[in-house]
Amino acid sequence: MSWKLWILVGFAVVFIVGVGMAARALVMDVAREVRVGDVLKEHDAELRAIPGVTMLGTHSGGGDPAHIVVYVDKVTPEVRAAVPATLDGYRVDVEAELVLPPSPPMLVGVVKNVTPATPEQAAAGIAGVLTIEGDLYKVGYGESKPSPRTMVVLVPSAVQIWRPQGEGKEFISLADVRVGETANVTLTAVPKASARRATAADLEAYGQM
Repeated sequence: MSWKLWILVGFAVVFIVGVGMAARALVMDVAREVRVGDVLKEHDAELRAIPGVTMLGTHSGGGDPAHIVVYVDKVTPEVRAAVPATLDGYRVDVEAELVLPPSPPMLVGVVKNVTPATPEQAAAGIAGVLTIEGDLYKVGYGESKPSPRTMVVLVPSAVQIWRPQGEGKEFISLADVRVGETANVTLTAVPKASARRATAADLEAYGQM
């Protein structure tokens, strides 16, 4: 056998061994990713009994080894001391749970009147006023119980007014909003029970009832 052939055989052996090692490592990684969920289930009650724990999860991928994540309302030295650093060979991370702010209030209803801004209102940065009859959601559309409300809504000039356009938006002016159209108005603040005026932070208009 010539030396060239020996070199080719050597390269082939190295390649086969390398592929085999990579495949074995991949299988082991997959097995660890599957196993981490089982480990979490086994220690679920133990972890949830720790004061401050709000949620449990696992993480894998992105080059980071499979591990357990313990979410808490606040990361403190006491919590870190109570949460084990590892469980059955898996790293345990402690993270503060991401608390999203509540959705802003929204008024959803039919446009009953569109009034352009007076010179005084325009000077104050108001584009105009809408009268909308519909439902008020104090915490986002569909996230709170609606209450029937007819409101006069001030629309600042800086507010984006738009209509759905396919998967995007068509930006329009207040003059393009028509009586009879449906409007979804995000408000700057939750109106009081007796309030009949509000200020828009965002305005979507579409179709007619």
